[in-house]
Amino acid sequence: MLPKVGISTLGQMAKSPEVIAIVSATLVAPVVARPINNLLSKIPFIGKHKTIGLILIGVVIFAIASKVKGSTVRAILIGVAGAQLLIAIVPFIGKFIGVGV
Repeated sequence: MLPKVGISTLGQMAKSPEVIAIVSATLVAPVVARPINNLLSKIPFIGKHKTIGLILIGVVIFAIASKVKGSTVRAILIGVAGAQLLIAIVPFIGKFIGVGV
């Protein structure tokens, strides 16, 4: 038997840091990705190796998120950082699993 899901349960779920992180990775990260890519392309070494730059940006955002006290802002930062790391490693994963990226 499935549990009853009410409005309050959905509201609590929507305020969950995990859900906020996933939503920010989906909605906020694409908006942030373009300025980050523009910034990375201006840096001499990293402009040629964007994967390294995206990994560094992801790690820096994770470090910033670890210092933030508010759970909502922290969750948004974690989502954006996770998306940046995912964007960085997708080309490598594609090579190993045989999917053209």
